[in-house]
Amino acid sequence: MTLHWKPRAYYRILRNAFISDLEYRSSYYILFAASWITVAMELALFRQIYKGRPEVGGLPASVVPAFIVLGMFLRYGSTLWSMISECVEEIRNGNFRRFLIQPIHYPSYFFAKAIGPKIPTWTLSLVTIVALKFFPGFDALLPPGTRLPFLVAAALSYVLIWQIYLLIVYLGFWFEEAHFLSVAFNIGVGILSGSLLPLDWLPDAAVRFLRLTPLPLLGDFPMRTGLGRLDAGEFEIRALQALLWILALIPLLAWTKRRALRSYESFGG
Repeated sequence: MTLHWKPRAYYRILRNAFISDLEYRSSYYILFAASWITVAMELALFRQIYKGRPEVGGLPASVVPAFIVLGMFLRYGSTLWSMISECVEEIRNGNFRRFLIQPIHYPSYFFAKAIGPKIPTWTLSLVTIVALKFFPGFDALLPPGTRLPFLVAAALSYVLIWQIYLLIVYLGFWFEEAHFLSVAFNIGVGILSGSLLPLDWLPDAAVRFLRLTPLPLLGDFPMRTGLGRLDAGEFEIRALQALLWILALIPLLAWTKRRALRSYESFGG
């Protein structure tokens, strides 16, 4: 069967996912309020850690408020817990069979479904960032010259993390509880990528090991880009690394999907 990649069709999927998510507008009001509460709580926590110190683990005290806000923006934009559970459930109950008989390019469908519900979240996050720029103590939040590089770094990190989520979905063909891998992975991203805690706070040996994985590209790279704390030429190096990881995962995802579908069809879906 030939799959026809039609951008307009996947745009409609993205739009429908966006509209469907907006039906529950109250959840976004709650999310917006919770964002401010979370900022206040994290600031209070970090101020206790930094009390009497100009810097901790290579992060100056003046950068802490901006670090917290950018980290929240990245984590809100990347989490796909509920969607992964739905995708794996479709595999387990046999509803995934429709993708075998319809000319759908599943990775494009997956990305469209992921992006749609995130548009309101990104909008609220950007409103929060713009509003906080008027408050004292947030001077380090996306300083001039970092905004476009930050968006590029964030986009690369989102594509990469969603590829890993898609790989977890494909693992659902073999593991009944694969969606729990997405929860574990997302917790790992928060702790080990540098979006919740500065990467320099971890032991040197752990940081050296993490540099061999894509995790720092999911958090530390966009975070330090948005804070203007990259060394000269480092943005290009990190962006190239992220792009290489993305390109490397494309054939791995294609191979995993072929093996998964072969197994799925053999057992009758």
